[in-house]
Amino acid sequence: MISACYVLRAVGPSTLFESASIVRLSVEWPLTALSNFGPGCHYGLFGLLLIAVFTWRVSLGFSSLPLALPESAVSTSDDSASWRRVQNFLWVFLALLAAIDWIYFPTMDAVGHFFYLHVPGFNNVAAVFAQVFVAGSFSVLIAVWMIGREGWHALRQSLRWPGARGLALAVAFPVGISAIISVGQLLFALFLWSADKSGRLGPPDIGAYFTLPSIVSLLRLFFVFAEEIIFRGLLQPRFIRRYGLLRGIFLVGIVFAAAHLNGDFSGSFTDSGVVVRLFVRLSACLPLSFVAGWITLREGSVFPAVVAHGLRNVLGYSPFGPTFWGFGRLIDLLWAILAYVLFRHWPVRAEANDNFARR
Repeated sequence: MISACYVLRAVGPSTLFESASIVRLSVEWPLTALSNFGPGCHYGLFGLLLIAVFTWRVSLGFSSLPLALPESAVSTSDDSASWRRVQNFLWVFLALLAAIDWIYFPTMDAVGHFFYLHVPGFNNVAAVFAQVFVAGSFSVLIAVWMIGREGWHALRQSLRWPGARGLALAVAFPVGISAIISVGQLLFALFLWSADKSGRLGPPDIGAYFTLPSIVSLLRLFFVFAEEIIFRGLLQPRFIRRYGLLRGIFLVGIVFAAAHLNGDFSGSFTDSGVVVRLFVRLSACLPLSFVAGWITLREGSVFPAVVAHGLRNVLGYSPFGPTFWGFGRLIDLLWAILAYVLFRHWPVRAEANDNFARR
């Protein structure tokens, strides 16, 4: 089904069912036609091939089901029935991601267009707020409904208002990392200016390295609200309880990265380019997951994670200074260093997860 979604995206539903298109696809050399469908379709079909090979191995007794982490890595005190509901949600959320996007994004557009046309005084910015609120609320409600009663409890606890310290840290982390990069750029520019003996380089403009983000880019703060409720508020406590502190946060980071993979299979990428995108996605999502997980456990609320995650996105797309080759990877590296420093010098304990769940 996912492969079919990518085929429809590449060919277009109206084009696919035209008689001329059907004849053309049937007479074209199969590999040539398949290459036009893009990497999303290619990797979907490759996944089906891997499933077929694994099924064949199971039938011959070379492999077995279910696949799971060793028993020593899983808490025996975890509620298996409740965990099964979490697994069901993850399957729907990740396995059907390509199909869900076909509903999610048109729904966002339709909601914003409706408010823009029918509500007096609405503008484009307000329409975006409406889109994010409706679409995000829908995602959270689906998650809570599938996870069950424990999901409703976790939702209420995660929405506690944090203290000033938590919000200050949430702002300091992304702003501090961006400021470090801008200061480094400024110092490098000053070095080049001082080393220039020809006088062709003028003194650097300090203001160019500390520009404030645009108002429109600040909307990215609100895009992450539903994500943080789902990943840090609903899933993280269960993953930590089942797999332990570091392993649980790591696995949440993998799920967090997988939830963003759909855009990495764009038809504008080559098949090899998708592999690069997967490494880039993991290098961005895992450090962020550890930092957001740390501050959520420390403050007992998802709001600091929302602020930290949102400002990271804002300053990634609208940075203080000019961008350069490798800018995004440098941000990922600094976030990874931050995550290491936090867990190394100010570690949170697994008990903080239980306290978060009981609050």
